[in-house]
Amino acid sequence: VDNPPQITISCPQCASILNLGDVVSVTVSATDALGLDQLYLKVAGEQPIRQDLFYSCGGATACSHIWDITLNYAGTNLSSGDWTFWGNAIDTAGQWGSYASTLVQDVFDFNLSVSPNFGSINQGQSISTTASAGLLSSATRIISFSASGLPSGASASFSPTSCNPACNSTVTINTSSFAPSGTYPITIKGKNGNLVRTAAYNLTVNTTDTTQP
Repeated sequence: VDNPPQITISCPQCASILNLGDVVSVTVSATDALGLDQLYLKVAGEQPIRQDLFYSCGGATACSHIWDITLNYAGTNLSSGDWTFWGNAIDTAGQWGSYASTLVQDVFDFNLSVSPNFGSINQGQSISTTASAGLLSSATRIISFSASGLPSGASASFSPTSCNPACNSTVTINTSSFAPSGTYPITIKGKNGNLVRTAAYNLTVNTTDTTQP
């Protein structure tokens, strides 16, 4: 009697709170007295995300393979249990085993916006806006703020410098009297680990009129 392959699947990191963009290692193992043709891993995220991955066992009676899977998802509102890994195997007679599965318990995600998203000041002045971080999924985790794209002679500060979504931070941009005039696209960033969300802010610096009336 050709019994079907026996399947196990493991993912030690899947019990942790993870970020979108994190990498998890998923191991599928199988045994079969007749010999194994292929291992199979189905990665099922928020639909329509799906990957079908295979590994050749070459007729071995015991076979194991580790896949490193990046949790990427282009949309929003990813919630607990939306990522499931299904493992199986097919033997050399073409017989499949019974699926084994494991799921990601939580995937942390947040969004970021800035309001107002533009401002105009003279050289030497300061301006403020509000960065708002919203919690999309999982338990909240701390994010830190930063800014890039500032002109020379300008700096940005945040109060608070970090927070747990849902939360706000006041962004203050200071310019020196020597900051070059023009309009600058500023990128406001929120970051936790390798998960980064951004929002755009347009800053216009006007030349200070120093001529006497």
